[in-house]
This record gives sequence, structure tokens and C-alpha cells, in this order.
Amino acid sequence: MTPDDQGPPGQDPIPATLLPDRRATIQFDGLIFGAYDEKKLVYQAGIHVDAEKHHVVLTVVRKEDNQQLFPANPGDWDGSHATVKALEPFWMYVDSGNGLQPEEFDAKLHNLEGRKDDPLSFGKVFNFEERYNRPLQIDLDRLAVFNFPNGTSYSALNTDAQLGELSQRPGAAVKVLNDINVSTLGAIDIDQVGGGEVQRDLVFVSAKRAEPFFRLPLVEGTTYEIKVLNIPDVEHEHPAEAPPAHVHASPEQHFLQYYELFALKPDEDKFVVQPAVSTTNFGSTDSPPCIGGAGSTKGGLSGGGG
Repeated sequence: MTPDDQGPPGQDPIPATLLPDRRATIQFDGLIFGAYDEKKLVYQAGIHVDAEKHHVVLTVVRKEDNQQLFPANPGDWDGSHATVKALEPFWMYVDSGNGLQPEEFDAKLHNLEGRKDDPLSFGKVFNFEERYNRPLQIDLDRLAVFNFPNGTSYSALNTDAQLGELSQRPGAAVKVLNDINVSTLGAIDIDQVGGGEVQRDLVFVSAKRAEPFFRLPLVEGTTYEIKVLNIPDVEHEHPAEAPPAHVHASPEQHFLQYYELFALKPDEDKFVVQPAVSTTNFGSTDSPPCIGGAGSTKGGLSGGGG
């Protein structure tokens, strides 16, 4: 399935998947900043916890019968930014019976250099370090870090957009540079499976909590669909009319919230991505496609440089 596949009329395009024998797919949407630690073989998703009036939704659905497995009860997950920040870092990993072991880390990025011809390429994710051609110092105090040491990361959905520049000078207008095709939905596919005497589970834990949030057996015939979303609160999601003080009413302003995570040099402009607006809810002016953001593909969130 490719990211260009369309759902029924009036619905959003259907996200692609990468691995045909996947046992789990994890999707990321909203204000989430990605990075990859090439040395540790860990993909990191930084939830922007200073994004105003947002919260984190985390769900697990079994694909075969569309049954939601997590959260099963209201108290299973508190997605408020304060709670998520207090419990970080999180790990979602494949447990082969040994717990969380660095020697079993094997996360990778799919076809990073192939974004021109491969719609699933991780290179479709808008990369700020690549655009500025320098390492960026990410403000980790503004992030809650989710670590994924297994699976392959890719772009599950893309959109056409205009790329522009915005000077840091007050009152500056956006200067349109060119058209781009960019990711609106990142994902990870995991195809590890247990069998025989080897049991493998997908486990989600917090470093600040004794018990796992969930433990899911990775077995043939079962596929888990997991969503990690950093989305607006209900009363903030689709305002009939944005009040004068509302600073994130447009797609451009939504994207510019990534700049709260790192500092620019005085002579550097901000990039602005204006997604194409469709007739679907995902493409409305109140709910534009969320453009994914990424930093280092070498040193993870804490170490820039590629």
C-alpha cells in the first residue's frame, strides 16, 4: 500500500505500511519531533509538551477484530502534558525474555536518502538539521521522550505543500520558495514474532513507573495498530472562529511551534510549510495536515549532527 491510496470519498487518504509481515505498526501525529541515534540504534519521538492546550493520546487496537486493547480503563493512561513529562522517558520495545537490553536494539530508518522516488522514505519527514546544514541543540525540557529501539521508521502519509521562508524581523511576510512533498504521518513497523520456545512481547514502560503500561504477545495472525498523538484539547480543536489572541490558528503557525524547541542564529530565517488544503477534515484550515518534524539522524534528540 502506498501513501497515495485513497479511502472512501470524504475521508482521509489511507496511511501506508512498510513491512508485509508486521506484527505492530506505531503511528505518530501532531507536534512530535523525531530523531535517530545511529550508535544506539534507537528512534526517538519527542512530544512537544509545551504546545498550548494539547494532550497525548496513546491507543492500541488489534487489527483483526478492531478491538481496543489499551487503554482498557479510564485510569490506564493520563495524557496530560504534566503527567507525560513527569513519567518520561518512555520505552516501547520487543522483549525476547531478557527485558530491555541494548544489545537487542535494532531500530533503523527506511531508505533515508530515497525520498525523491520512494514515498515511504523516512527522508520525507521535514528535517530541520538538513535544512539549516548544522546541528541543532534541542531543548529537552520542552519534550517528553519516547524511545523505540526496535522496528523500521518511515513515512506513512505525505502531502503536497509549499515551502517558504520567514525572517525573524517583526512584521516580516512569508517568502515562498518552492513546492515540496512532505510527510504528515510518521510510523514504525515491527515484524519480530515469537515462536517455539521463544516468546516475544511488545512492552511499553516508563522509567518512573514499576509496572508496564502494557505487554502484548507478538504472534502470527495478530497485528497491533498503535497511535501516539500530540493533539489539541477538544475545546481547542476546531474553533468556529479563532479569538484575536489565538496564535496557532493557521497551518503556518501550527508548524512554527517546532521553533520553540531550538534557537536560530540571528541571521537565519524560519522555514514555513503550508500544506495543500483538501476538502476532508484533515485538510481544513482549522485542522491542517500536521507536518512531521525531525532533527538528527545520527545522534538522537540529545546530540545533533546529521
